[in-house]
Amino acid sequence: MEVDSINDYLDMIEALNDPIERITKEVKKEARATEDAKLLMTIPGVGFVWSLTLTIELGDVERFSNPNEVPAQAGIVPSTEES
Repeated sequence: MEVDSINDYLDMIEALNDPIERITKEVKKEARATEDAKLLMTIPGVGFVWSLTLTIELGDVERFSNPNEVPAQAGIVPSTEES
């Protein structure tokens, strides 16, 4: 690969750093302002992005009649389809 091509790629990466940092700050701020997301962040391994994703995807968890429905709604329960 030519040095100019590598420099072009490095320039593109550098140009994306500021927008990525800005968006990351906005997502962190939103996660810290959301009570459910803050609660989820107390679970080891659950950071601000994952906590906010779960909060948005699941909505009000009180709508589930039992805890087993939550992972199913999130799509993390394996299923088999048989005919």
